[in-house]
Amino acid sequence: MLIVQKLIKKTDPIKVYWIFGIYSLIANALAFVAGWLYLTRGGTFLQILFVFFLFAIGLQFGASNIIPNIFNADILNELELQT
Repeated sequence: MLIVQKLIKKTDPIKVYWIFGIYSLIANALAFVAGWLYLTRGGTFLQILFVFFLFAIGLQFGASNIIPNIFNADILNELELQT
C-alpha cells in the first residue's frame, strides 16, 4: 500500500490503477507458469518461486483497496461543494 500511495502522489490515480492492473496480469501469468511447472516437475526452487509470485500478486491489492477510496473521497468533496 505504501508503494501505491507514493505513486499516486507522483502521478494520476487512474494511471496508477492501470499500471497495477497490468502488473497484476503479469504476476498472475508468471505465478500460473511457476505453479504449473512445480506441479508437473516438482522441486523446491519452483515451490519457492511460486510462493514469491503469490506475494507479488498481493502487492496489487494495495491499488485495489486504496484507489476506489480516493475516488469516493473526490465524489464526496464534489457533493459538499455543490451544497
